[in-house]
Amino acid sequence: MADQGVGSYRRGSALLNRMLGAVEARQVRAAWKQLSPDFERYVITFLSGEMWSRPGLDRRTRSLCTIAALAALGRTNGLALNIRMA
Repeated sequence: MADQGVGSYRRGSALLNRMLGAVEARQVRAAWKQLSPDFERYVITFLSGEMWSRPGLDRRTRSLCTIAALAALGRTNGLALNIRMA
């Protein structure tokens, strides 16, 4: 099980780098780590490494769904980040 988490973390890190660029991804991750190291690991491992890496939806469609949900919920910080990643 631990190996699966490592793979998800690596996959999530690579995906975030592709979506934001290495420099901005590093800055965003540093902000998440400052907030909470567990939060950063969760976002990278589960959201990026598992959810966003799943087959079935292309990234464009996944981004549009995420942006729509964040806008409807009024989550401005998450919305801004996801717009940049789209």
